Amino acid sequence: MTDKKTGLELLREIFPAHQISKLPKGTKAQNECQASEKINCNVCGGWHHPRIIHLDYVGHAALTDRLLDADPLWTWEPLAYRDGLPAFDATGGLWIKLTVCGHTRIGYGHAAPSSYKDIGSREKEVIGDALRNAAMRFGAALDLWRKGECTKHYQRLTKTGRTDVMGWRERFWRRVDKSNPSGCWYWTGTIDRTTGYGKVTIKEPGFSAVVHRVSYQLLVGPIPDELFLDHLCHTYDKTCHEGIDCPHRRCVNPSHLEPVTNAENSRRVGGRKTHCPQGHPYSGENLRLDKHGRPRCHACILASQRRSYYKRKALKQATGSDDSDRASA
Repeated sequence: MTDKKTGLELLREIFPAHQISKLPKGTKAQNECQASEKINCNVCGGWHHPRIIHLDYVGHAALTDRLLDADPLWTWEPLAYRDGLPAFDATGGLWIKLTVCGHTRIGYGHAAPSSYKDIGSREKEVIGDALRNAAMRFGAALDLWRKGECTKHYQRLTKTGRTDVMGWRERFWRRVDKSNPSGCWYWTGTIDRTTGYGKVTIKEPGFSAVVHRVSYQLLVGPIPDELFLDHLCHTYDKTCHEGIDCPHRRCVNPSHLEPVTNAENSRRVGGRKTHCPQGHPYSGENLRLDKHGRPRCHACILASQRRSYYKRKALKQATGSDDSDRASA
């Protein structure tokens, strides 16, 4: 069993949870918001902007109790007096000297003015803040002071309500609309203007920059290098138009994605088409398939061959040479 700490060692002890209060901390805009924007906070009990953050701190009573346990004869005094009273500086702050167990530390306190405070309330707040600041130099509530947020953390708190850096996976899913769990999950982030697919920048090796592939990798697993992901929601939707404006290209629901070979993917894309761009039907004697299984129009193939023939013939006539001339030579 360890001996109970006393004196200055006792000041370093961590304060119990019931002695730790919540201090609302907001930006200038939040602090100066309209009364209609404020809410009755269920954390600190005050009225303030709903997105304000809270910092842990030890109140005046809890700190006084700890000081008395450490040294019943502890005392404080201002660094300067004016007309026999503590001298507040030009900004309303106060410098003090705190003496505990014969040792002295300097502290500074300040409090924002408010028309809602009673006369003398602000001065008491300043003294309490100065005592906390000086006691911190003895180690009192030092663990809470370490939680104070730097500028970058504070800005992040006011924007997102959290201090930790959001991982890329969480940022990724925040840009996915899952309002229809069994339907398409639409990507709401950046869209590649040339392809119509969602894109994202990920520095972690092994992940694609195309969002539907990222989604599949995260929720299902790796995609073999030789396979492509077919959007089944597009393949089976015969009414969907082709091109970069196709809404299915933004879908990242892994249940709508199937790894297939390039040939199979092309065959499925071709299977959706009933006519060629010139209006000829992909059916009967007019339907031809290339080596990848994609449909080709026989009428258009013949027309292309005829154009090539007459183009070559016109070129030969323009140069004064033909097959018969070459044969006689």
